[in-house]
Amino acid sequence: MQSPNQPDDPQSPDAVLRRLEEDLANTLRTKARADMERLLAETFVLRATPDVDRDTWIREALDRCWGERFDLDQFTTRVDGPTAITSFALTSYVDPDTCEPATLRSLITDVWRRDGDAWRLHLRHSSAAASGIATQFAVVPETPPRWVLLSELSFVSTAGNTSTTTTGLASDLARQTDASSSRIRFAYVSTAADDVTQARATTLQARHGINVREHLAVFARGAYARDRFAGIDNRVALDFGLAYTTGRAPRHQLTFEGGAGFTAEDRVAAETLRFATGTGTARYVWQMAVGSELREEVAIISDLGEATNWRAANAAAISVTITRLLSLKVSNDIEYRNLPVTGFRRTDVRTAAAVVLTLRAR
Repeated sequence: MQSPNQPDDPQSPDAVLRRLEEDLANTLRTKARADMERLLAETFVLRATPDVDRDTWIREALDRCWGERFDLDQFTTRVDGPTAITSFALTSYVDPDTCEPATLRSLITDVWRRDGDAWRLHLRHSSAAASGIATQFAVVPETPPRWVLLSELSFVSTAGNTSTTTTGLASDLARQTDASSSRIRFAYVSTAADDVTQARATTLQARHGINVREHLAVFARGAYARDRFAGIDNRVALDFGLAYTTGRAPRHQLTFEGGAGFTAEDRVAAETLRFATGTGTARYVWQMAVGSELREEVAIISDLGEATNWRAANAAAISVTITRLLSLKVSNDIEYRNLPVTGFRRTDVRTAAAVVLTLRAR
């Protein structure tokens, strides 16, 4: 909390009321319900359309994201006996609904009344039209990044009776415009035991989508894989279809994709497969808190010529931001093939912890 131009006398009404406003703003950051209840009068109301009562204000304040920093300036106070009116500009830097970086400014007027030796807030008015606590702020939208590059590195090593190492690399480049979105992803995993490479897996995927209307897009996707863990020498897959994304509710988003395509798969010591496919994908994103995100994706691929040759995959990941550039990610990927390569199992499970570097450009 930045507090420029503090009054010289810390016991003056102006200084006392400013500290109370700072304390109330900080309760949004700390989620301190007891402090909110201490500062808000039982009759507190936020003037809005409709008005927001005390219990609703507290509930919404605890449920949303507010970030770690507030700026309070242009502070004025007018005291008339047991009543005080404060006016100030409050700035925060996280969108409370999406938990994403944003600059929010609001001109607030508060009415305080002295209750014994303490002040209690009875009424608040914000300069922004509001239907609840989160929308009392005027959001200054930030230009979304056109380019986002994510690079991941994971490494596991064991020693003793057996020496093993597992290395994972991944890179994801995305470009977003008002009319389209494009993404290229590369991933590599290698496992060695006693300095002998046991298996490697390489995947490359490119996807391009064009917005048809709000929330709806058409897409085309191409993918290549070489996965010795599963007995796959080479696999090339092409598909196209429709993608529907729900409007982002506070911190939640769902995407559904359906399409059709073709797959060519060369297997180790087995026949080559060529088949038409039907694909379905569901993707869920949850902004758990500022800088913390959960992603879950379930995909099913069916062979349109052979019903028993179907595959399913589940990818789950939790990432936590450390700095603007670095984050930690824990992921678990499950792949199931109903008709596996002879000598290989149906299911592969890969769990990894990685450091992620994120670069953004507008």
